[in-house]
Amino acid sequence: MKSKRESNEFSGSLGLRVRRIRNSIQIVWYENKWYGTGNKKRMFSKQIQKGKGYMYSPDKFKKMQQWERDAVGVLEEKFGQLRKRIEVLGRIRRQVSAYKQIKN
Repeated sequence: MKSKRESNEFSGSLGLRVRRIRNSIQIVWYENKWYGTGNKKRMFSKQIQKGKGYMYSPDKFKKMQQWERDAVGVLEEKFGQLRKRIEVLGRIRRQVSAYKQIKN
């Protein structure tokens, strides 16, 4: 008999990457797929495209397990706010830079 850990009940295919790129932060979801068998098993990740706006559409996660969709729903609410703030801060940074370049 398999334990819950060994079963697919808690095994997911979703990944999250948060990274700093230049002066910004990127928050993206990935779908992970496993290929091969035994010791030659390898994971490949494919970025899930966000689309327009600050949040991922729930439709992008239809193939995921229910617990993954639930987690994405909770996290994307916060991540959407963060993405919007990151964009606004970027605009402010560019405006301050332009302001500094004005000669008296």
